[in-house]
Amino acid sequence: MKLVSMHAGFFIAAIVLAVCSPEATAQTTAQSRSKLQVSSSLQILSPARGADFSGYTQKLMGTVKRKWIYLMPESFYMGDTGTVEVRVQVRADGTFVNPDPKVERSSGKNALDSAAIAAIRESEPFPNFPSGFDGATIELKISFFYNVPAKKSEPMILAPGKSDAGGEPPK
Repeated sequence: MKLVSMHAGFFIAAIVLAVCSPEATAQTTAQSRSKLQVSSSLQILSPARGADFSGYTQKLMGTVKRKWIYLMPESFYMGDTGTVEVRVQVRADGTFVNPDPKVERSSGKNALDSAAIAAIRESEPFPNFPSGFDGATIELKISFFYNVPAKKSEPMILAPGKSDAGGEPPK
């Protein structure tokens, strides 16, 4: 009988810890939000010189989005909002001209800015330029929208506490 009451005591203690832990509190708060919204957009700032960049941009943004969702900061799930715009100059082989992408517009929140920059860095090398483009470099502006409507792209809706990455780091 003493063994049963000891197990019951451990069980009750585990429940109390689980309910009162900061992680559980954050999950409860995040789950009270009906929907969290992220979206991103890409602008090619360099002349395309007649080349079709549609496949390039789809492949690039697919990779960047996967990395970004995986790196999403906890503050996003708590409702943090902001927009981050990053400029990066890319060579034809997909490597960066400058090792550090430049934050053109900060969200004012380090966690949001850092996740956007990290997603871009983790996506290097970018895809090779499309055939038919004879330029040596292009300049891109990638915008990240945290819980704010995007201007030019379809938003991705995330269920609280979940990501597209399936819990595994992107490849």
